Amino acid sequence: MNFDISSFNRIAKPLLNNLAEQFPLPQKIHLQRYEAPDFDVKMDIPLLRATLYYLVANGYLMFDGDHADNANYYLTSKGLTLLKVDFEKEFKISSSVYEKGKVGC
Repeated sequence: MNFDISSFNRIAKPLLNNLAEQFPLPQKIHLQRYEAPDFDVKMDIPLLRATLYYLVANGYLMFDGDHADNANYYLTSKGLTLLKVDFEKEFKISSSVYEKGKVGC
């Protein structure tokens, strides 16, 4: 049996990239209304559900909501690492308000 990860990649890559672009904000995903390039609502919903399940179960995403089929999904630090985003490095690049002599609000 040949292993073909292309279907998973077709669903996972746009989803993860979108979450990275809006990090730390979530993406609201309702399976019946999900839109992405090359996503066929009639054919790909089971694949989207399985992809989300895998990404959550393996710590790349987390979600909040009543049901995983209609929830807010967040990218985790493990998800950022998968996308080659070094959170600690990026965080240290930004100057702190404390470095500028500002304290509090």
